[in-house]
Amino acid sequence: MSELKLVSPLLDQMSVEEEIAGHNGCTCYALRHVQSGERFVVKRISVPASDLQVRALILSGAYPDDAAVHAYYGSVAEDIKNELDTGMRLAENGYFAGASSYQIEPKESGIGYDVYILYPRMVSLRAFLDHSAMTGLRAVNLGIDLCDALTACRDAGYLFENLKPENVFLTQSGRFLLGDLGLAPLEDLQYASVPENYLGPYSAPELSAITASPNPTIDLYAVGMLLYRIYNGNHGPFEDEATGETMADKLRLTGKAMPTPIYADYELAAIILKTCAPRPEDRFQTPAELKQALVYYMQRNEVSDTLIVPPIVTPEAPLAPEAETDGEDAPARMTDAEKLDEKFRTSFAPDLSGAGTEKDIDPDAVPAAPKPEQKTEEKPQPPAAPEKPAEPVEEAEQALILGDDDPRDAGLHERIISEEQAWHGKFLDVRSAQVELPNGRVTSRDLVRHPGAAAVVALTETGKIVLVRQYRTAIDRVTVEIPAGKLDPGEDPLDCAKRELLEETGFSAGRIQYLTTIATTPGFCDEVIHIYMATGLTFSGANPDDDEFVNVDLVPLAELIDAVLDGKIEDAKTVIGALACDAISHRL
Repeated sequence: MSELKLVSPLLDQMSVEEEIAGHNGCTCYALRHVQSGERFVVKRISVPASDLQVRALILSGAYPDDAAVHAYYGSVAEDIKNELDTGMRLAENGYFAGASSYQIEPKESGIGYDVYILYPRMVSLRAFLDHSAMTGLRAVNLGIDLCDALTACRDAGYLFENLKPENVFLTQSGRFLLGDLGLAPLEDLQYASVPENYLGPYSAPELSAITASPNPTIDLYAVGMLLYRIYNGNHGPFEDEATGETMADKLRLTGKAMPTPIYADYELAAIILKTCAPRPEDRFQTPAELKQALVYYMQRNEVSDTLIVPPIVTPEAPLAPEAETDGEDAPARMTDAEKLDEKFRTSFAPDLSGAGTEKDIDPDAVPAAPKPEQKTEEKPQPPAAPEKPAEPVEEAEQALILGDDDPRDAGLHERIISEEQAWHGKFLDVRSAQVELPNGRVTSRDLVRHPGAAAVVALTETGKIVLVRQYRTAIDRVTVEIPAGKLDPGEDPLDCAKRELLEETGFSAGRIQYLTTIATTPGFCDEVIHIYMATGLTFSGANPDDDEFVNVDLVPLAELIDAVLDGKIEDAKTVIGALACDAISHRL
């Protein structure tokens, strides 16, 4: 192992644990802070990688002497610095695994520079896939997270250009980030060349051409290929026993239409195949379009946190006769399913760490596979006479039964004996009812009868929620709410949601999907509000009712969620609608 020379102040108070990767002038080391114990990775890039490169430049005649070569490598180091600065700025938005800091030092001897880049230690997607199985929920969220990161990249004017599992990282909270940036300015794409290390199982077919240049859809194609392999048993298209990985990849690069990934349902398979369509014009054109498709898929389907690829359970051989066993010291048999890392499927251990290479995962951070319980035969014993009757044992888990379907609740019902109108209002009635309680006693109930309402969480393409501000007389203050309104007689709640969104905000929904229904105050009121989520918004102008005075705001979803969690949003439908939208958008 090559030694890491601590020539950079960046590495003060760091102890070197091990070299974890190295190639072509780039070496990565695992570090630990001496005092805090915090774990890092430092990447050292030698510019140039060797003295042979210096000699080759001089012999080529392009650079006449050592001074000219040194100036050339100074410009290379400057390009690396600019890329690192860009990556650190992008990391501020929470979608990138940017460097913590860096240092560029002249080489102690010879021509060129040593670049030291310090990263928090994280697990790469490659390391995760090598040690664990992927679930459907995590896979779809992977696609959504990458779309968010690529959108931020585009907003900054760049193409990521090198998306692969080694450059995707996992946080301890389970989010996926992009890292190890290889950015290409979008405005210069027509003049850009394809990086040699980008050609691989995740690169688009058009990049294999001699005259290839990047286009804005190649990052999305890579996302599609990631999802394809995950939903195809970690195999690329056309890959089987007869066709090896190399030949299968050649078929893919010819532009041949890919077969459906075997573990994806019809709707998700259509999204994946569109994302990695052979022709750029047939793909999703922006990360926002792909994210929208994935979010809609999650809305319409119950995406579970179960394994995508069903585990193969190997039938166990019959147990040998008792006399031939080794007793308690015999090792427990484990099926393939039991060898799967269950904790990795559902959550992250708090000590996960890595650096983005295949060796970067800390074996100690990987939870051990659960072992099957060993069943031992016990000789039957005569039952002892209990001194008192045994108490009933309560079930460890009780299935949730909703509504009136649980027979245990039959004794909770109240029978309405009579009901009469106490007051009639503009859109609600107050009724006075006499009810018989389960114990036979009669009491009175005040009931508010309401026609019901619909509300809509309207999400713009830039991730902002459309809100209305209006004065509420009952609480004597202005509230911030999602658009909503009561149902007209016989009106479908969906039509009501569309109408109220247009009237109050001026926005029309290209797509609108049901989220949930809430009973606002079931203790005395029968009002229910049906909540929808609207996307694909277009603005035409608001037209509120004559007695309706509102102001319209566009607020980032994250900001709205923070206000909800801080208790600053009081309106129940807005709280529930925002949290539901947030869950679907994969922020929770």
